[in-house]
Amino acid sequence: MQRYTVLLLATIFCLSGCVFSGEKAQPPEESPIEQEVEVVPEEVEAALYSTFEDFFAAIVLQGDKRPNANQTEEFLYDHNATGIQSFYPKQFYRDNRLEDQVIEDQLGILADSELIFSQESSRDRMRRSISKMLAGENGSEAFLDTVDQLESLEVADLTGREYEQLIYMYSLSGEYTKGQELEKSYCSTSDCDRSTSDISISVMTESETPLVANLQLLNTGKEIGQTNKKGVIDFAHVSRGPELLRIRVTAAGYATGFVDVLADGTAREATITLYAADGSVTIDPNQDLVEVSDGVTVELKNGAYHIKNKEASTFIIKPEQVRKPNGKPHRGKFSVQVFDFLDEPGISENYLSQAIIESEMVAPWNQFNTFGMPWIELTDGNGRPLKVTKENPLQIQTKYIRKPEFIKPNGTPDFFTKSEWNKVRKFSANSKEEYPLTRESIEALIGRDIGDPSVATWWVFNREKGVWEFSKFKLLKDGETIVAPFYTAP
Repeated sequence: MQRYTVLLLATIFCLSGCVFSGEKAQPPEESPIEQEVEVVPEEVEAALYSTFEDFFAAIVLQGDKRPNANQTEEFLYDHNATGIQSFYPKQFYRDNRLEDQVIEDQLGILADSELIFSQESSRDRMRRSISKMLAGENGSEAFLDTVDQLESLEVADLTGREYEQLIYMYSLSGEYTKGQELEKSYCSTSDCDRSTSDISISVMTESETPLVANLQLLNTGKEIGQTNKKGVIDFAHVSRGPELLRIRVTAAGYATGFVDVLADGTAREATITLYAADGSVTIDPNQDLVEVSDGVTVELKNGAYHIKNKEASTFIIKPEQVRKPNGKPHRGKFSVQVFDFLDEPGISENYLSQAIIESEMVAPWNQFNTFGMPWIELTDGNGRPLKVTKENPLQIQTKYIRKPEFIKPNGTPDFFTKSEWNKVRKFSANSKEEYPLTRESIEALIGRDIGDPSVATWWVFNREKGVWEFSKFKLLKDGETIVAPFYTAP
């Protein structure tokens, strides 16, 4: 968000007595010179409520009920004309402290309203409000505008509610470092009581069998631990204010899963389902050895292994692209577990119902409606994780549209006109670039905003942050297949 500085320009007048080069100073005349002086009024504080404490003490609702000291940030009231509303005393006073009439009008509304003590916590309402914002027609823009607005305020001027809202938004979008910096700065000048949340996570298979799995907190990168034989792990998390915890869950032979938990000083429970691989390939490039399970096929072409799954998605990987967790090259045997998600129950919740990256908003279930979600896991000969990085990604070939209901009778994707679709196909086929299609290039071709980011664009899941990232891709001449980069780590 841009900030604007107002420069006050002063015009300098040279009255009698000024001396210019080559002139002799003359004594001033005896007659006085009348000079108009502009009087700039000083800022006047609100006459009736010069402090927040005065204003808060003046709040009286029906039946002479008053909000208590714990409700300076927020309370609910019920008014005949507007129904149940939230009111934020500190924020309202900060924004209107010099507007006596605005304050008096609001006090009048409150005087005609009933004070409500809701069982739903303000933090739960905050989360629900943000979820509603994201689901709106301009969800991405509204979310980012709210972040910009809050970031434009001095940290010391943030109300407790605004601090909680901003730090929650940072966690939601994977900006964990920003959240940590905000917490450190805000809590150095404001009250941030430490609270302990008792959290219980259950991990199950698709058949609801308990699963032993490892959990890692992406917010800090620290390991949480391993579930017991019942698939459960209990742990305590200490935080200063509410914190959205994003947890990565891994188990050998299963796709990595992700779950969000709000740590706000209360007990929280969550259950996550991990999905078994459709098939696997074990490759030893030093001995030209390949072992293939049911559900996949593999072919070696020009030094790259083409691994195809049951849904006809093909992963093209070279041994030199496989890396150890520390980023060093892996030399030796490795296994590739292959997955392809489309209609599995609860799959979108397992990979986050909302996630933000760069300047866009994505609901991952949209990808399941268009591309589906091809997925792989890489391990060494001992089952330890390996990775392929964004810097040197493998390549994937998959269908552009996976569901017939998203294709018009004339073969055009539902989100393009026939003319637009022809432009996109021709541009991609004729381009010399490896991956010529992006959101921006498509919009330039068709001359309009493509709107919903669920369509027309390819993206990859960032497993370190737990968010989606937009990526380039190429549409092949058949108009049905795309090729795109794919990676498992940034």
